[in-house]
Amino acid sequence: MSRKIAFIGLGAMGQPMAANIQRKGTHLTVYDTDPARMEPLRDLGAHLAGSVAETARDAQTVITMLPATQHVEEVVLGAGSVADAIVPGGGIMDMSTIAPTGTDRIAAACASRGITFIDAPVGRLVIHAQKGESLFMVGVTTIRHSRRLNPCLRKWARRFTAAGPLARGSAPNW
Repeated sequence: MSRKIAFIGLGAMGQPMAANIQRKGTHLTVYDTDPARMEPLRDLGAHLAGSVAETARDAQTVITMLPATQHVEEVVLGAGSVADAIVPGGGIMDMSTIAPTGTDRIAAACASRGITFIDAPVGRLVIHAQKGESLFMVGVTTIRHSRRLNPCLRKWARRFTAAGPLARGSAPNW
């Protein structure tokens, strides 16, 4: 049985990134609040879900690509959330560019539930996402968490940079 991966947020960056993941032969379940954004992924073979909880149910890894901190907090921790539906011990990789303080809050809440949370905001432009040439700036807590994601990132991105500990993916590194 293949590992289930879920992708939530199919906007300008999320949709092409999810399409590239699906094209690599990954079993992908997707969700967006705008059902029209999911249709191109169905054509590629992705499973379309009707809610955040349905998307994350039984997933080992959930990827979020959302507009702002409050959206990530709601999707990951709110009612019918990823945290309520992901498999025990699963991981969440947030590719949104959000406030580092939000990353800290979300990560702490996830850790209290035994869920790994990694921030991996995306650099470059939509055209790079379409070509599978995105850059990910990854903030991780431990080497074990990094090793868990490396195979995924290598499959989906041209380049990723370990930015340091959690929340350093979205924080300036000066």
